[in-house]
Formats: sequence, structure tokens, C-alpha cells
Amino acid sequence: MTSDKLSLVHSSGQSDVALPQKSLKKRFAPLGGRGRDLGYERGARGRVHGRLTICQMDAAFAINWRAYLLHRHGTPQAIKAHFGVTYQCALNWLACVSRPVGPKVAYAAHTDPEGFAQFMGRTL
Repeated sequence: MTSDKLSLVHSSGQSDVALPQKSLKKRFAPLGGRGRDLGYERGARGRVHGRLTICQMDAAFAINWRAYLLHRHGTPQAIKAHFGVTYQCALNWLACVSRPVGPKVAYAAHTDPEGFAQFMGRTL
């Protein structure tokens, strides 16, 4: 009795195991992406002027937005009611997973200019 063995057959009739590898082994890019290390600053603005990079500004905005929401509203339910977003969206804002779009930020600045300026004017 013979046992059946699965193998990939090419048009040449040889199995996949017998063929040598012709291409270079693939390496995944490191966490920084495209071979750059994590300390690499992307964007000319950050390198030229020595100011905050876009990534740093994104992180600072998310942290400041969270602090503003907790100070002004306190709970996800209150955030949901004030901004007209879903409960999950309010949770994402508080967890710094996502950030609001322009009209929500403008609404916050319009309804509470002093509190908004106090929290959103801060840097890292």
C-alpha cells in the first residue's frame, strides 16, 4: 500500500522541494519602517526647525484632548451627549485611540473658549 503525499508540481515536473531558492530572503522592515530606526524623524519640518514633528503633535493633541474632556465632561456619557458621538467614540477619545475631526474641535472651542485654550495650548 502506498501513502499519498501532497507536493507542488511545477510545469517542469519537479517538486517544489527539489528546486533551490532563486530569490533573496525577504526581510520585514523594522518597527520604524523602511529600514529606518525608531529615532528617525520623518518630515522636513521637524528636522529643519527643531520643533515638534507631526507625530509628536498628534500624540500631544490626543493627550491634551483627553485631559480637556475629563476636566470639562468627566464621563463618556457626558461626552457622547455634548458632542453627539457614539459611546464607543467617546471611549476611544478618552483612551487616545482616535482624535476628533475639525468640526468637533471647533465646537469645543466655541462652547468653552477658556477651558479649551487652557488645555489645548499646552505642549508635550
